[in-house]
Amino acid sequence: MPKLSIPGVRAAAAAALLLFSAPPLAAQTVLRGELVDEHTGRPISGARVRLLSADSRPLRGTLTDSLGHFSFPVRQAGAYRLHAERIGYRPTLTPHLRLAAGDTLQVEFRLAVNAVLLAPVEIVARSRARANPVLEGFYVRRQRGFGQFVSREEIEQRSPFYLTDILGTVPGVRVAPGGRTGSRNVYMARSAHGDCPVQIYLDGALVNRPVAARRISDSLRVSDQYANLEWTIDDMVSPSSVEGIEIYRGLSEVPAEFGGPNAHCGVIAVWTKRGTR
Repeated sequence: MPKLSIPGVRAAAAAALLLFSAPPLAAQTVLRGELVDEHTGRPISGARVRLLSADSRPLRGTLTDSLGHFSFPVRQAGAYRLHAERIGYRPTLTPHLRLAAGDTLQVEFRLAVNAVLLAPVEIVARSRARANPVLEGFYVRRQRGFGQFVSREEIEQRSPFYLTDILGTVPGVRVAPGGRTGSRNVYMARSAHGDCPVQIYLDGALVNRPVAARRISDSLRVSDQYANLEWTIDDMVSPSSVEGIEIYRGLSEVPAEFGGPNAHCGVIAVWTKRGTR
């Protein structure tokens, strides 16, 4: 079987074709071949091969099989070209191949490795995993744009010793010394004298005493053994156990979920890892 060479295809080019004549088929003209690596000679599977007309119009397309084989039935005799491409290889177009009626043409199509590195993956969007439905409300309210929000990632980045270390950095929030030595209370900046205590919610439950109850206990001059009932937010939770914090500085920001007679003093809602299990 004679071996034919195609002019214009250099050994270092991206494609080299070795053509072999084959016994003609009676009823069909076929162009088939094998796609191989130019350097290793190994078959290239999963590559896209297209059959083009003489003026490079696409006629048919296929993918090479596990052995690098492809085949195209051709309706009429004439000149055709092949185009092959695969990730990691240089896209390549062959010279014109001439087929006579009833011929079967077998070609070996060689692709050169593309030396150009692929661009690194670019992250265009990120969605935070929401593993627990309890925190769904946290994300929904944050999207509304009212209030201030602190995520677990922000807390971990700052590594605060007390939760008030974080709260004191939020605009409109004031941290002041509490009634006990070393304790700190949280107020909104609009409460100049600290007589409007913030309402604190822990995992959805109101945990600090209402203003009216404080005034009654103060007027009755309860003994010191009840003084510790005046919990501060630092007593209630440590930063390491917090999943998220919501801060609402006035009634205009407070959502219905945290509404109440003292919501005008501001609301802080803390969500912990234990409460979101």
